[in-house]
Amino acid sequence: MRQLEGFQRVTLAAGQSKTVSFRLSSDNLGYYDNNGHFVVHPGAFDTWVGDSSLATLHGKFSLHI
Repeated sequence: MRQLEGFQRVTLAAGQSKTVSFRLSSDNLGYYDNNGHFVVHPGAFDTWVGDSSLATLHGKFSLHI
């Protein structure tokens, strides 16, 4: 499942670069199950950064609860 979280538009001129940081919390990593309960499961998560859902800048982290 992919979802858009921590969105911030950054505009760059040609050849310009910028460092961007963001935080993800349990609110960004969970979902509502069929019973309406908000759940967050431990495990591996993938993140992508880019200008569309086809972004190729990729990172991974693990959540331990």
